[in-house]
Amino acid sequence: EAPLRLPQGIAEEAYTVPLNGMFTTEEIAHGLKFGANAAVDKKVMPLWYQIAVLIPKGLVQAGKTVLGPFTHGRNFASGAVTTIATGNIFINPVQMAKAFRTAYRTIQPQLGSGIHPYFRNRPGLKVSGDTSTPGKFRPGANTVDADKLIPASEFTTEGGQSLYRFLLDEGMVNASATYRDLMGLIEDTQRSGFFEWVGKKMDKNFISRGARKFMKTAQDLYVAEDDFWKIWNFAAESHRLRRAYKNALSAGKITMKQVPGGSLESVEILKMATKNVREMLPNYAYVSDLIKGMRRAPIGNFVSWPSEIIRGTSNQTLKAIQETKDPVLARIGWERLMGMTVAWATIPPLAVWGFQQAYGFTQEKLNALKEFVPWFSKDSTILPVYVDGKYKYIDFSRGYFYDTIINPVQAIINAVEQEKDQPLIPRLIDGFGRASHRLVEPFISEAIWVGGIADIFVRGGLTKQGTRVFNELDDFGIQMQKSIIHLAKTMSPGSQVQVRRLYAAIMDETMKGVQYEVPDELLGFIGARPAPIDVKKSMQFFINEFILQNEKSIKRL
Repeated sequence: EAPLRLPQGIAEEAYTVPLNGMFTTEEIAHGLKFGANAAVDKKVMPLWYQIAVLIPKGLVQAGKTVLGPFTHGRNFASGAVTTIATGNIFINPVQMAKAFRTAYRTIQPQLGSGIHPYFRNRPGLKVSGDTSTPGKFRPGANTVDADKLIPASEFTTEGGQSLYRFLLDEGMVNASATYRDLMGLIEDTQRSGFFEWVGKKMDKNFISRGARKFMKTAQDLYVAEDDFWKIWNFAAESHRLRRAYKNALSAGKITMKQVPGGSLESVEILKMATKNVREMLPNYAYVSDLIKGMRRAPIGNFVSWPSEIIRGTSNQTLKAIQETKDPVLARIGWERLMGMTVAWATIPPLAVWGFQQAYGFTQEKLNALKEFVPWFSKDSTILPVYVDGKYKYIDFSRGYFYDTIINPVQAIINAVEQEKDQPLIPRLIDGFGRASHRLVEPFISEAIWVGGIADIFVRGGLTKQGTRVFNELDDFGIQMQKSIIHLAKTMSPGSQVQVRRLYAAIMDETMKGVQYEVPDELLGFIGARPAPIDVKKSMQFFINEFILQNEKSIKRL
């Protein structure tokens, strides 16, 4: 007889399957293992479905994330606000600098290692998971003193691959919700063998090998961008925990025996920090089986991300409240509550107010501007810009880490502020409806690939937003040409549209009569691009839409 051992997604320190370690009959054990393996088996989807849905969906999502340079910029820049929301920004500047150093030395890609040794991540302090004395790592082979016990703070500050392995064992890093969701989608196509075939073909010549190396680098970078802020928050969390217990000891509130691990330099404090980061920031290991299963459906785009934002922010709120009631951790709890307030409820409206003051926008003028923004920005947090007689706007929500929880609230505010001549209750109802739709949209909307196909074959050449792909009176050849162009634009990889705009701005050219500017396009790397608004063109569109709707109404009569 042997104890039951079912598969699990993260390290045992983070979570243990409740049935593991228990004994049962051989038949029941076989059934449990079969069920657990079936839950993660990627070969259960029919081959035709993998070819028709999963492969195109995987390719499109890869192009929109890992292969998009602008997406990389937003992925890294948006993560910085987590340092505020978690309350970790409330540490002294020296510790901030140490946290940056730790994160930089610990992330895995070594892209500049051939330029200078400084860009190569360090091996770190070699330690054993077992401890020689309570709370401290055993001596490492590369320390100056072979008998020296390594303090947890020194281990953290040194960073490097040794720290990364520790964090990996704790299930804290290499767990990007978006990237792992994409990799899971690709693994779901194993039966087709498509991606294995592509990989073999890319080893044939110099050009294809270069493309494969580029893709591997892009993947490593995407994970590193996510890991950087997690490691930064881990370093800050561990510092704040040590500070809290040190202050409690000085005040006589606790004894050293009550400190986790019996030492301020304990490994247990590091594990407390990793647990906090796992619970408060997006982590694919915590994505439910239901959400993971949705990636295989023809609906939903990057569903793990909004799911994890909701889970993480909920945990963050509960964690902060619990900490405020703990005599030792109360300061951390209040700092966390303050950080959440700033990140979720202060930064967005403050940014709007700042832009209004800078560019002379009253609330009424801002509401009027919102009438001209594209459909995908209607319920976003809009930052107005007016320069040299040109109106522009920044969709603050598109690059903001916590947009998932803020946007529904913004939808309600927008509904109430617009059409103020109408009764309040209908506007509130409309706002709640729009907010609910915005919250569930990532889970129920068509997959990008499926939506593009539906525009042509289901909606008869019309997008969901009412934009016509082709005219029904066009020749079949023209319809095919316009359909292919539409699909290419919808599924274009590598931030293709953004790159084209940047190129046009550099070359002082126009795209569809619109003149773009280099500084504006560069701001797109951090999700802060001022998009131009053609008021006259939009007004003509509104007039045509009104005439069309009026004609339909007359026909009904």
